[in-house]
Amino acid sequence: MHRPRRNDKLVAAVASKLRALRKQWGLFQVAVCSDTDIHIGCIETGRASVSVLTPADLCAYYGITLEEFIKGVFVK
Repeated sequence: MHRPRRNDKLVAAVASKLRALRKQWGLFQVAVCSDTDIHIGCIETGRASVSVLTPADLCAYYGITLEEFIKGVFVK
């Protein structure tokens, strides 16, 4: 049986970066959801894997490029 691919380390890094961006902007999850129609609760906790489109949309919302976001995900 085919199991979905999942990289838990990458999912956690993306979740952490998205949570940090939201907090940096001083926003609650409900405000981001209201503004973007993206339910970020499951994303920020790592329970949901997302396509590249979701972080790209959130980057546009936060006013950063996807390239800046990706660099921030892998820098510790």
